[in-house]
Amino acid sequence: MAISICFSLLLIVLSQFPSSHAEPFIGVNYGQVADNLPPPSETAKLIQSTSIQKVRLYGADPAIIKALAGTGVGIVIGTANGDLPSLAADPNAASQWISSNVLPFYPASKIILITVGNEVLLSKDPNLVSQLLPAMQNVQKALEAVSLGGKIKVSTVHAMSVLGSSEPPSSGSFASGYQAGLKDILQFLSDTGSPFAINPYPFFAYQSDPRPETLAFCLFQPNAGRPDHNTGITYMNMFDAQVDAVHSALKSMGFEKVEIVVAETGWASRGDPNEVGPSVDNAKAYNGNLIAHLRSMVGTPLMPGKPVDTYIFALYDENLKSGPSSERAFGLFKTDHSMAYDVGLAKSSGSSSSNSSSQTPSGKASTGWCVSKKDATDEQLQSSIDWACGQGIDCGPIQPGGACFEPNNVASHAAFAMNMYYQKSPKRPTDCDFSQTATITSQNPSYNSCVYPGGGGGAGSAGVMNKYVNSDKIESKKNGAVESKVYSSLSFLLIVVMSVSELKERHAVATETVNNLRDRLRHRRLQLLDTDVSKYSAAQGRSPVKFGATDLVCCRTLLGHTGKVYSLDWTPERNRIVSASQDGRLIVWNALTSQKTHAIKLPCAWVMTCAFSPNGQTVACGGLDSVCSIFSLSSTADKDGTVPVSRTLSGHRGYVSCCQYVPNEDAHLITSSGDQTCVLWDVTTGLKTSVFGGEFQSGHTGDVLSVSISGSNPNWFISGSCDTTACLWDTRAASRAVRTFHGHEGDVNTVKFFPDGYRFGTGSDDGTCRLYDLRTGHQLQVYHQANSDGENLPVTSIAFSASGRLLFAGYANNSTCYVWDTLLGEVVLDLGELQDSHKNRISCLGMSADGSALCTGSWDSNLKIWAFGGHRRVT
Repeated sequence: MAISICFSLLLIVLSQFPSSHAEPFIGVNYGQVADNLPPPSETAKLIQSTSIQKVRLYGADPAIIKALAGTGVGIVIGTANGDLPSLAADPNAASQWISSNVLPFYPASKIILITVGNEVLLSKDPNLVSQLLPAMQNVQKALEAVSLGGKIKVSTVHAMSVLGSSEPPSSGSFASGYQAGLKDILQFLSDTGSPFAINPYPFFAYQSDPRPETLAFCLFQPNAGRPDHNTGITYMNMFDAQVDAVHSALKSMGFEKVEIVVAETGWASRGDPNEVGPSVDNAKAYNGNLIAHLRSMVGTPLMPGKPVDTYIFALYDENLKSGPSSERAFGLFKTDHSMAYDVGLAKSSGSSSSNSSSQTPSGKASTGWCVSKKDATDEQLQSSIDWACGQGIDCGPIQPGGACFEPNNVASHAAFAMNMYYQKSPKRPTDCDFSQTATITSQNPSYNSCVYPGGGGGAGSAGVMNKYVNSDKIESKKNGAVESKVYSSLSFLLIVVMSVSELKERHAVATETVNNLRDRLRHRRLQLLDTDVSKYSAAQGRSPVKFGATDLVCCRTLLGHTGKVYSLDWTPERNRIVSASQDGRLIVWNALTSQKTHAIKLPCAWVMTCAFSPNGQTVACGGLDSVCSIFSLSSTADKDGTVPVSRTLSGHRGYVSCCQYVPNEDAHLITSSGDQTCVLWDVTTGLKTSVFGGEFQSGHTGDVLSVSISGSNPNWFISGSCDTTACLWDTRAASRAVRTFHGHEGDVNTVKFFPDGYRFGTGSDDGTCRLYDLRTGHQLQVYHQANSDGENLPVTSIAFSASGRLLFAGYANNSTCYVWDTLLGEVVLDLGELQDSHKNRISCLGMSADGSALCTGSWDSNLKIWAFGGHRRVT
């Protein structure tokens, strides 16, 4: 039994290890009222170098949203107050706003929240206030219409002035003039699971009460605290008091469970001579100690155990803002990317390195260890932890997984933090005061693998479990055998727990060894790749394909869609095409006559992919509704043109990006999704046969954007992903990818098997197409050509000719569609320069089964069929 208990305790200890260094509760406001800000791409790199996990924009700047694509950083975008009248009055305006500011970027850009207006109630404009809730509701409905309801939340931001009472925090309540309007807004937030966003600023609280004790209370520095006599809680900092006052106000309205998000808080680093509070030291102390407080995971007294999502104001100073100088001095970083002051946001920082201003009175240096007093309250000790960890000391050991995390109580953690600060100081008695909550002891408080530095004057026994770090007592038993077993078990536990650090070290060494082996293999492969296809072909005297004026001509333009065409597919018998458009319809065309044979109205307009079954009797499609819908072309449409869905393949947790039937198997289909998986479906039952990726580490780590199934071996398929890789899968062994192919530096948007089934091509956001060999895993060729401005154009779609000699690639600009000679690596034709070419981006390509015709789909809402005529010459 004792050993079982020990293992259980060990599992508890191990469960405390953090899985990553991500801190999703730390965000920053990215204001743009300035004329000297760095480009968004540079700012995105800056943010990635920090522990900042979320960014709040005051608008929806597309350059910033796009720059943050693929970073995993959560993005909050907002509508302007001036947008409220149109958003409230017209649902179409809300839909258009979502179409313009969300859909072009999501999910590559991780938009998590839309704030409708900013501090609208503070405007005192009754018309604007009355339009706030209807605008929020219309934005929510627009998200739901594109299957993003719940994935992206909708809220609005409030100033602290919405509170009528905030002292003490337990008596917090909304001002009577706001309560009627707020009740409906809070009901909306509760119904949609959206947060209540608030802007607490201890900075302004101190300006209205500029006493020294108020400053310490606002900066998380040691202070006497402020008691809440209703609850018996003593608050040790203003931030907790303000947030708990908001919590109490929500509770008084019956919305206690609505989450609170701090949309803005910060401290100015400089100001006008008549301003109280702004200084670099104070800004560094507030922001640094706030971050340390959030990292402590202690929460607030009324919401313990969970940090409040907090967006610090601001990323940069904004030199064009009006008002006092302090309004232009909230930036954490300078525009050259250097820190205005260090608050411990760099990823290499183990804890905040804030160094708030403190005095060290003279006195004789002492020896020993500094530990917490037994009669100190948890609130006082937590304040001391926050302050001490904000002085640049290493508080990592008392974080989850650290050597001193257990026992997990405030007294133990405070003792360690106090002593770490004391040992770095001149070691005067006043350095171990902490508002009279600490004392110096000669007994070494170290225990197990938790080592307290210091000493020099004590005779304490190292390695003992003492009263400062463990309040649990082991009662002696009269039965010596029982006592012996207990101590033996505890000894076993201590040995095992002490070995955890050793295991972590071994894991780190093993990881480094594996990475080194991978690098050696990669280097060896590069050594073997002494040439590529184009160099070899040139050495063999091969010449590029040449096109005459009539060798490839547009023979059909298929008119009928009223929105951007996103996908197309041919039937195996080559005389029919199905296309999908954001006009919300699938259209089946007779490729020989240009006539429409079916126009299917879709349940979700935001379609991304479509496919013909091998027998040509059914079509499939998928998109932002996260399902793949199957339609039988033999079904009768109703008077509105609606064809009933014959089968819905439901199970993906993200949008369906691509679907393709298994060759010669009408009953099986493969889909790819934004949930990082691919699925093989049994169409007859609507059930999953196999899932590829997701929980398996060998799968993709980003959205899967495209799949292609081998025509020569239908058990093989290739997937391309936002993680910049392509994977080869075998449907008979779904547990792991057969091989992963690297090389791209951007999202792999499209993949296509080479006609022989042993090679495949890819197209990426990095502007390149690449040819890979399945058997060797080698990259055979890179096809790249920048435009006239030197820009790399993202590749949207690719297709091979029947022989594989030609590679057709559509690009994300006006009508470029390069025709590459796959042997020579040269562009031999651009469809965009031919007569009757498209007027907008070519988004999809498809080669007929016999290779006699190419179909292109475009954002100009049309499809075009290009026929090969004459004889292409190879000279």
